Amino acid sequence: MKVLLALERLLESHPIEQITSGRLAREAGISRSTFYRQYASVDDVLVQLFDHVIAEMTIASDGWISVANLDLEPQLRGLHQVYLTHGPLLRAVADAEVGEMKATSEAYTSMMAMWDEAVTVRITESYPWVKQPALVAHALNAADERLMYYDYGKGPDSISEELFKDTFQVMYRMWCSAPGNQPGSEELVTWRWNVDYYWSRTPPAVNAHGRNDRGAAVPTTRCFPVHFLPSIRQLGRRPGSALSVGCHRNGCSG
Repeated sequence: MKVLLALERLLESHPIEQITSGRLAREAGISRSTFYRQYASVDDVLVQLFDHVIAEMTIASDGWISVANLDLEPQLRGLHQVYLTHGPLLRAVADAEVGEMKATSEAYTSMMAMWDEAVTVRITESYPWVKQPALVAHALNAADERLMYYDYGKGPDSISEELFKDTFQVMYRMWCSAPGNQPGSEELVTWRWNVDYYWSRTPPAVNAHGRNDRGAAVPTTRCFPVHFLPSIRQLGRRPGSALSVGCHRNGCSG
């Protein structure tokens, strides 16, 4: 275990290609001969360390994947937290895909395929209205992985709690909107669309004389009901009108 911990420490300040077996052995406080009695290479150590992190990720998200817990938000956040905690390691594992560490590259590819399959099954069973569950699952996993790679890859000290929360919220909303379910529930979002009501509606921003809340006349056209649009001042008063930047640490709030 001391070698695994030594590798994770080194990855906080060195790219994986600069870490040799000798350097790793010195960091772990063992001889090279002892190192080679336990591991075949640095690649071997990285794979074993990665296996431990995969186990943490699985525990963090298993409730939602197995349908034992339908609340995605805390579990997605837990997954993001695991990535942040082990950011340098997971970035090194991802980079191994284009490097010479074949065992790590294969483990990383298998891990992504495992998540794609698990999320595909979950979407297929829980959201039958989704037409291409495998495509949706792959898109969500790939987007999440890339976002975490760039935002969390330097570890916990590189990102503020506020930015972590915002990043997580961006991804959480994506995970909710892609299959079309309401955040915080498993129900499909449905919209009741009444065309006649839409075209005839006069919102509070425009009075009966066709003037907005600033007293200015609001024109209309035959192709679009300009009077339907609220004034800028009204938009400024509307609660929550600003776009919240939340969603990259493991999900999205409703």
